[in-house]
Order: sequence, then C-alpha cells, then structure tokens
Amino acid sequence: METKPPKGFETSTHSIDHVTIIGRELPNALDSYDSLSEVRNITVYSAADSLIRKGSATTTVSEKELFDDLLDFCGRCRDLPTEESDRAYGYDSAINGIDDFLTSMTYVSKELYAEAVHGLAGRHERWLADNPQKSLLFVIPNSRSLKSQAKVTTDIASSVSSETRERVHVVMTGDLSNEMIGPDTKIVLSDDWSVSGNHVANDLGNLFQRLDAQGIDAHKLTVEVNLLVARSDQVKKGIGAVDRLKEYFPEYMTKEPTLISYFEAPVNHGMTTPTGSHSSADYGFATNLDSMLTIAQRHGVADRMPYIGVIIPEYSYEYKHIDK
Repeated sequence: METKPPKGFETSTHSIDHVTIIGRELPNALDSYDSLSEVRNITVYSAADSLIRKGSATTTVSEKELFDDLLDFCGRCRDLPTEESDRAYGYDSAINGIDDFLTSMTYVSKELYAEAVHGLAGRHERWLADNPQKSLLFVIPNSRSLKSQAKVTTDIASSVSSETRERVHVVMTGDLSNEMIGPDTKIVLSDDWSVSGNHVANDLGNLFQRLDAQGIDAHKLTVEVNLLVARSDQVKKGIGAVDRLKEYFPEYMTKEPTLISYFEAPVNHGMTTPTGSHSSADYGFATNLDSMLTIAQRHGVADRMPYIGVIIPEYSYEYKHIDK
C-alpha cells in the first residue's frame, strides 16, 4: 500500500476515505516475527484457565515468547474434533478457522506502538506550528482512566515537541469546563483501535453531553478521533457507531468528527482484530482464543490461555496490585 502523505487536520472533502491514514499499512503479525523484542518486560497471567478465570499467578515474557506460545497453542488445537453442540457457541468455527485467524492477525508491537504515537504527535506539532493561536485539548473519558485509551492519549500528548507543548492539555471528560475551551481549541479523543466503534461512539456521546451541561455549543467545535490502527473496512466505510452519532444526536453535532489513524490494518479472510504488547484485545481476539481453549481442555491438549490473550497492562488496576 502506498503511504499517504500527511494532511491537514480536516479530512479533505474530495477523499472517499472515512478514516484518514497518515502512516502506512500495519505489517502482518507473523511477518514481523524477526523484529519482535526478546526482552522480558510484558507481564501476563500464567495459569488462566479461561478469559474470565485468570487466577493470580503471573510471569514476565518477551514479545517473541508471546508469539512462540501462541503458535504452540494453535498447533495443539488445530484439527481437534468438535461436537454438534459446539456450533451454538462458535467453538467449532474457532477451531476450524485457526489458520485464517493467524494469517489475518495484526499486532502492535512496542516498536510499532512508538512509531504510531510519534507519527500522530508529529502531525499535531505541525498543526500547532501552522496555527500559533490555536490549542489542543486531549480528553480522556473518566471510565477509561485505567484503560489503554488513557495510555495512548497521554503518550501522544507528551510526545508533542516542547516548542508547542504549552498549547497541549489533557483533561478527564468529567473535569471539562467552559474556561478550558475557546473558539481556537481542537478537542481530541484517542485510542489504540476500535473493534466495533461502540466505545468511541459512547465516549463522544459523553463528551457532547458534558459540553452541553457546561453551556458549550458543540456545533462550533472541531472534534477529532485519533487511532493507532484502523481496519481497511473502517477506512473505506467508516466506523458505523461513530457515523450514526450525527443521526442520534443532532442537538450536539451537525458533522461527523474527523477520524485519523496512523496504521491501516488489512482485512484478510473477512476478519482482522488488532492486538498488541501493551494490551490484549478482548472481543474478536482473546475471546477467540478462549473458545479454542474450551475444546483444547476437553481433549487435554492445553490447560491455560495463551499469554498473548491475557496480558496485564502496566496502566491497569490489576498490574498495580500484583506482586512484582
């Protein structure tokens, strides 16, 4: 895929893309194996017998060990027989689709995470340099204070160069006030990815409600969503739940927020769920591994979740309360 040149913050009206990509195509996970780190600095649950029952035992592994463990697990699950009743829960499709699952997997390593964060921060720097009277306000939903959204937001904001950083501010949605926002303020919501769009749409809805409660006319504001990764279908078709906000909340918005992503993740075999070293994606990734584990346990070939599905993020409540 040809890398798209950086654009201004407003998506061109001539572009057919619903999400503007400013970086490049995210490499296939398995193709990136040789570049993965061998430093053991990722904490995982070491004896999780399901996605829900994770236990308390932990260990520290490297990115390469995450992949080695995943490939070993999938190798033991491949071609296991399933029962008719498994169809109701999708266990059979999880087993039968292992090869497609692996070849469609997209993975944000620590190196790729840093590239995306600095790419998005660099774009903010250029905009601030070109608009010396304007400022950026990064907003973190209160419910995401211990989630990847808070990490991505603070990492992007703190990566903006010191020359323009005095015009960059980070605030929780619940702390937004009229004094923080002027006609030259751009509001930015950030996240690593969006599987269904529901989280982003919910966060935007809460933002608009907070602005309304503070007597701020959201119609006059410029709002942007930054993602580290957007799937190809989201680039071309948009993020459905976000697109519907204009229909559902016309009192708050008359135009869709600008959607910007650094990486574009190709959709292979009709599926792609990004995951990463900083956090395991639940829906569509860890849930799929959990389904495989159910069958593997039945046949006695595996007794725990692969490490890559039960990463304990350093910003999480769980990480703060484990023995290290």
